[in-house]
Amino acid sequence: MARPRKPLVAQNEVLARTLASQSKSQIAREMGIDRETVTRIQECHNLPQLLADSRRFIVENVVPDAIHSLHAQIIDRDAPGDGDLAARLLEKSGVLDGGSAPSYTFEGNVTLQQAINLLPPMPAAAPSTGK
Repeated sequence: MARPRKPLVAQNEVLARTLASQSKSQIAREMGIDRETVTRIQECHNLPQLLADSRRFIVENVVPDAIHSLHAQIIDRDAPGDGDLAARLLEKSGVLDGGSAPSYTFEGNVTLQQAINLLPPMPAAAPSTGK
């Protein structure tokens, strides 16, 4: 694949817009460049591999730190770290289900029971058939 001839600043703009979930057509239209140029820039910088590597790094390194930080905030409100930020990161990464669960804001001292009450309910178990 040929290297794109666009200036580095334009290539960076394409990559930033791609990471912001803009479509190739939208990027091309708004930047006034050809859609194939957008594709070349994305492929030249191996964007799919960069995204996969970034996701792997987050799962292997950032998520465990967020879990530790959230746990520390549940146990001791004065513990170092940002429990709210950790909870949001875990929700966005799919570790916590933020669907209809209440907001994870910790004011004052929070007991473990209060923290458990913030978690979404577990799905009901299927009834067993006693055969």
